[in-house]
This record gives sequence, structure tokens and C-alpha cells, in this order.
Amino acid sequence: MLFRRACHRLVFLGMLIAGVSPARAEQYYIGDVQPFAKFDMSLYDRRPWNNEGFFFSLDYLEWWMSSPESAVIGNPNVQPLVQDPPFPGGVLRPAINSLDTSFFEAERYSGQLIEFGYIEGDRGWMARSLDLNKSRQIIASGSTEIALADPNNFISQFVDFDGDGFDDDLDGDGIHGRHGLDTDTPPDGEPDVPAPVDFDDTIRPVVVFNALTAVLETEFWTAEFNWLHRYPRAHYGGYWETFWGFRYINFDEEFVIDGVGGVLSKLKLANAAENNTVAIQFGASWMKQARRWRFRMDGRLVLGLNFQRIRQRVTFMDQSIRSVVPPEDGGDNEPPDLGTSLIGISSNTVSDSWAKVEFVPMIEIGFTYSYYLTRYISVRAGWRGFVLDGVARPTSMINYTFPQFGILRDNNRQYLFAHGLTFGFDINR
Repeated sequence: MLFRRACHRLVFLGMLIAGVSPARAEQYYIGDVQPFAKFDMSLYDRRPWNNEGFFFSLDYLEWWMSSPESAVIGNPNVQPLVQDPPFPGGVLRPAINSLDTSFFEAERYSGQLIEFGYIEGDRGWMARSLDLNKSRQIIASGSTEIALADPNNFISQFVDFDGDGFDDDLDGDGIHGRHGLDTDTPPDGEPDVPAPVDFDDTIRPVVVFNALTAVLETEFWTAEFNWLHRYPRAHYGGYWETFWGFRYINFDEEFVIDGVGGVLSKLKLANAAENNTVAIQFGASWMKQARRWRFRMDGRLVLGLNFQRIRQRVTFMDQSIRSVVPPEDGGDNEPPDLGTSLIGISSNTVSDSWAKVEFVPMIEIGFTYSYYLTRYISVRAGWRGFVLDGVARPTSMINYTFPQFGILRDNNRQYLFAHGLTFGFDINR
């Protein structure tokens, strides 16, 4: 699959080259075409000189990428009063968020960097593709409490602690929740005539899941095309190259929460952020060779527009019959029912999407040491990294408001830092 993706991107780069290159194929200089020719170690004249013609490089990457900013799983701005435990004698306390995303770490990625191009004299072009393999991190938790904003008081339930089949009259006004008014004197605890629903006979239980998993999937790749200009050898033996061109950067991330058990017997929330950046870049590299060894360092300044798209889908379902055992019963008696459904809502699927264009800057730097096995083939190792600002990451863009949820649109800018080691080879570079 990764090989197929790399091939597709190389085809894309080849099509780009065919469209923008001003020279015809027959005008290209092929050169000596002796990949295993003996390396010329002469120190006379201006040797060792830079190779010309077509070149190709392939690197294996071992990188690390920064984790998203820590965000609580739940609404950090509200603390609704909940009854804990949800039966007579339970204490009213503020709800809490017992889990956050700080457990997602700076993940290690493998990948590949492919570079090819053509240079003759002081002019040429170069195409490059950098691809990091998809990463998947999981947080698994047992009993997890989540605080949800609930402006419509949907997370409330009628109760039947005495097991008589009628909602309990918690506020003592004679109305038994949804089942009517008790007109007897003294009251016998059974409604006799219909009456408006008394929502004061509800309690707000704790939103806690018996098991919850949070999954973060991340994918990154970039492709670029540049025009090269190589300058004459400097007095101390080094060479400068400058380049400029166009770059595309793709960074996708999906955050999925899956909770089961409790008042909301099932909650699945998927928040995905797509970052597609189209940019122009300017760069320079400096290299110096001593016999078979060559040191090379380069830097890139990237300025572009990030076309962001955020998508969210939430599915939830209440537990239609939930039983609890009051502590005074010791579990010996038949447990009472804690309501039959959430007030006014039992299950639903909601979705939201949003798009925005953000200006993004990026800086990339790297250096490599190469050892020439022959005149045209070398092996190399080095370090490379970049900082990209203005990307949307989904963990901090969730509005935990029940039941509509939604996207926090002001939290769409975070920085992305990635760096690591490179190992590869060059042909005619």
C-alpha cells in the first residue's frame, strides 16, 4: 500500500515536471553513465567537481512528531451539579472530567523521502516527495466521567425507587413526575388524576462510562517541485545552490471517542481535521566535499494557504432501563429502576462540518553526510526537521454540549514540529 502511494506521487510529480519543464527530453544531457566508475580523488584543478545530468536519492526516515495540545475529554467550562450516587442519600456535587489527551505522546514515525531531478551547468530542476507512515495511538480507560454542557436539561431522569410503577414525587408537591397527581388525603403514593409533567421530580445522574477508548490517527505527506541554480565553486571549496518552487502539504488527523455503559449507554464521537496547504517555497543549500566525504546542509522557507476542513459525527443512545442497588438494601432486595429514558431524547446521530483558509508559514532544515562508494553512487545519513504553524488538530475542537455537540472553530491553529534521522543513498548527486 505504501509502495503504491509512493508510485502515485511519483507519477504526479512526473506529470508536473512534464508540464512545467521548458526543455525537451532530447535536450537533456545524459552524461558518462558509468555508475560504478572509480572515484577520482585527484586534488588538482577544481576536482572533485559536482556531477551533472539526472540524479536520484532515496532515504528511509525515522522521525518523531509533536503531539497535539492537551485537551480534556469533556467540557472544561461547565460543572453541572449531579447526584452521586443517583438514589436517596446521594450527594450533589459538580461534575468533573476525569480524562484528557495528555496521554498522546510525541509519536515515532517511519517513512521515505524520494528526490530526483536534473542539472547541467548552473541550471536544473528537482522534485521531491516526503511521506510519513500513518500513526495510531490509543488511550483506554475504565470508569471515566465526562462533564457535558446541557442547557436543555436533557440529561435528567425520573426515578422509581419504591418500585410501584410510578415516578417518585421527589419535590413533595403531590405530582408523580409523568404519571399524574395524588389527590388522596393523606397521600397514598399513587397518582389519581392526570397532571402536567413535573420536571422537578428528576435527578441529574453522573455521566460516567464503564469503558472508554480515545483513538488518534495521524497522516502526513508533502510533494514539491523546484527550479535549481548552482553557483561556481567558492574560494574555500564549497558550493551554493538556491532553489524556489511550489509545494503541497497534506496533514490529516482523526480523533475518535468510543464510550459504553452508564447513563449514555453508548457514545461514539469522531472528529476529523484535514489540512491541505498549497505554498510557494524558497531555499538554499551549501555543500563541501573532501575526498570521498561530502557535507550538505539546506533550508527551506515555505509560505502558503491551508485549506482546512473539519468534520464531526456523533452517535449516542441512552440506556432505556438502568437499575441501581441502594446501599441500604445491601443488594438483597429487588433493585429499583432509575428512569426509563433521558428527558425528551433517547438516541440520536448529529453531524457538523466547517471549512476555513489559514495562512501558514513553515521552516525546514536538514544536513547530511555522504560517502562516495563510486564516482556516481554514495550512501548518506543525516538529520532533518520542520516547524509548521497554523494547522487544525481535532482533539481541541470539540464542543461538548449535549445533544448537538459541534466544532470549536476558534481552536483551529496549532503548530506541528517533526524531526528525525535519515538514511539513504544518492545516484549522480
